[in-house]
Amino acid sequence: MKYLKLKSLLIINSFFFIFFFIFFLFFPESDIYFSSLFYENNKFISEKIIFIKSLRTFLKDLMVLIPIVALIILFVNFLKKKKSKTFLNLRVKLSLLGLIIGPIIGSGIIANWYFKDQWGRARPVHITEFGGDKYFTQAFVKSNQCEKNCSWISGESSAAFSFFVGTLILKNPLFFFLNLVFGIIVSFCRISMGGHFLSDNLFALFFMVYLAIAFKYLVIKKRKKI
Repeated sequence: MKYLKLKSLLIINSFFFIFFFIFFLFFPESDIYFSSLFYENNKFISEKIIFIKSLRTFLKDLMVLIPIVALIILFVNFLKKKKSKTFLNLRVKLSLLGLIIGPIIGSGIIANWYFKDQWGRARPVHITEFGGDKYFTQAFVKSNQCEKNCSWISGESSAAFSFFVGTLILKNPLFFFLNLVFGIIVSFCRISMGGHFLSDNLFALFFMVYLAIAFKYLVIKKRKKI
């Protein structure tokens, strides 16, 4: 995606961010309704469809593996560079760097440290509407219904979407859209397990797109030739 398209992405992301912010402000219980679509016979569908849990485990492992592989490739490239045999161009190196930085900042700092450990939103599976003993809290409202590792925002979806920091750097937009599909699948797993509300995943997406845009902008500003 070129620089001008980056501006378009910023506009689109901001539009949907504002739209859903207003939507969940006026219709907060939409989160409960959407989660109820994945809830039957007093349990979330992942209890019946075991494949969902297996898929979630696989995707979690994959999200750990991707940054490790990216780091190994960069390290090998660094060693080859010493011998004047570097095999990666600047764009690819920055993309691999993004696959490492994205999860650290996006999932680690933004999602887990700032939101999940400080905003106190109870997960769907823990609220009274789904058999728990906690009260529902709408999006963007701090609560005392959870102490740590809470629902707002989704850490796993943030990790999946945080790879945008790397995929947005690449010229071919296919990588970005494949990343989007990957994040949607992760979000589906979390919602169907009662781990997160729809808004937890949507805003994980929006925040990670902002992070990717910021990284790409800094790269373009300093290295306009890539």
